[in-house]
Amino acid sequence: MAAERRIRWGVGTFLGLVLIVLGVLFFLENLHIAQADQVLAFWPLVLVAVGLLKLTGAWGTPKSPWAGGILVGIGGLLLLDELPGLGIDVDLSDLWPLVLIFAGATLMAGAFRRWAAKPDEAPEAPATVHSFAFMAGNRATSHSRELTGGEAIAIMGGCEVDLRGASPVSAGAVVDTFAFWGGVELYVPPGWTVESRVIPLLGAFEDKTEPPAVPTGERLVVRGFAIMGGIEISHGPKKESS
Repeated sequence: MAAERRIRWGVGTFLGLVLIVLGVLFFLENLHIAQADQVLAFWPLVLVAVGLLKLTGAWGTPKSPWAGGILVGIGGLLLLDELPGLGIDVDLSDLWPLVLIFAGATLMAGAFRRWAAKPDEAPEAPATVHSFAFMAGNRATSHSRELTGGEAIAIMGGCEVDLRGASPVSAGAVVDTFAFWGGVELYVPPGWTVESRVIPLLGAFEDKTEPPAVPTGERLVVRGFAIMGGIEISHGPKKESS
């Protein structure tokens, strides 16, 4: 019996769907069938949809309750601003207190996890790494010896993903990236073979890694989009000589 194939909704898959929808919308406007500005006014629905995927982990999306909750909350509030008759006026600048709420909840959750963990319980290195930054910075590190991949999403912020202590699976690891008015930095150890499938749109992608003199079989595939932002892969910051 053949194995069931499932669509994995990574960054590239979702962004591809968004680009197709935008293309169809503007094409219909050129044909005077629809008005793009009226439809695009409800763009926060995209944030809500991504947030729901993050919350539920549906269709193979990496589950992240915190990121999902933030996206659903922000998208929902901005969507209320577009609904007529409610008298609600919401601007992105009005949402900054949510950052304090999120930071406080994260600190409390981390404290509860440490309190509930057994003293002799060693944390298991996850096979995936995830970094999400919205108008902020985020740093993620992986020491997994069976790294399968992950994702790094930077929206008006910066993500730093350090894989120098990890080893990919034999088939290679795949990291999905997305930078919108922000930046993503990936650090890999020397000897890894890096394959880029990043598409820059009014942005930039730069691979600063050195090709291995002797292939070690450790391979990383980087996919995604850099929209008015930047994605960079390197061996990490160089140490200053004393």
